[in-house]
Amino acid sequence: MSDVPLPAGGDGRRALPDRPLLTAHRRPHLDAELWRHARQPGLGLIGLVPVLPVAVLLSVGVGGAEGSVLVLGPLVTFSLPVVAMIAFWWEDWPGSSLRPGWSGPADTLVIAFAGILLTMLAQAVVDRLDLRGVFDPTAGAGHAATFPATMSIGGGAFVAMLQITFAWEGWPLRRLGRIASGACALAVAWVG
Repeated sequence: MSDVPLPAGGDGRRALPDRPLLTAHRRPHLDAELWRHARQPGLGLIGLVPVLPVAVLLSVGVGGAEGSVLVLGPLVTFSLPVVAMIAFWWEDWPGSSLRPGWSGPADTLVIAFAGILLTMLAQAVVDRLDLRGVFDPTAGAGHAATFPATMSIGGGAFVAMLQITFAWEGWPLRRLGRIASGACALAVAWVG
């Protein structure tokens, strides 16, 4: 980090580092880096083995492909800002504080729960809160559907989260600490 002061007339605070913390590369040992790259694409292909059956189940689990899009589309869209918060702001917390076998499931549960809550919030903003409209693709008249009415809110919140994270480099929220700054960035992305 650079400790270069601001030019004359500034408010006395230090300048930002030369490179944002998100894009500053650590210098891992070269052999470890080469070994990691040598294992690809095999690791990626092996990773598809558990993903494909889950994807097929999700695609037909809510009454076929159309029903799955109507229900899962908004839920996944509203989960994206939370994924960005956990990955870029919280540095994989809460999963990083758990044993390796529990890291993925813990992060997934946080993302799924927050995605459901944010979908319900968007539904309340657009029309009114209606749980049947969130989880039932055939809710029909009298129910507040989440697709397509809420999709622009979810997409906008995700784009705003990326803007705050990468274009603004987290400034000025980063000085709040990683957990508080991530939550504030998510709130600002929703309000903005």
